[in-house]
Amino acid sequence: MNRSIILGFSCFIFFALSTPLTASATYQRVTLKFWDGYNGYLDKEISPGVYILEVIQIGGYVHDMEVLKKHWLCRADELCPNGYSGNFEVILPCQAKLGKLRNNLRYAQQYPMVSGIIRAKH
Repeated sequence: MNRSIILGFSCFIFFALSTPLTASATYQRVTLKFWDGYNGYLDKEISPGVYILEVIQIGGYVHDMEVLKKHWLCRADELCPNGYSGNFEVILPCQAKLGKLRNNLRYAQQYPMVSGIIRAKH
């Protein structure tokens, strides 16, 4: 019986850890779920045509800052098809502007994120 519990738990850990690895390379909205909650982008319109946009990837084997920057630029273009002003900066998860992405856990700080405010051109 103990072997069955250990085997079941090992399978759970394997699938729980492997899911973010496959999802982390995709361009997606953050789901905030346990298995892939901190991989993707999140944006919020703070006033008409002004957005906070953040892209994050916590965990996984490869943390590619260039991919995060490209995803930030892609989402900014989607939000503001007529162009925008503003740029991103690289910050730590504990400095996230959007509270849903703010993460103070020590292990998360080794995965910098991309954040910025953009203003749509009309």
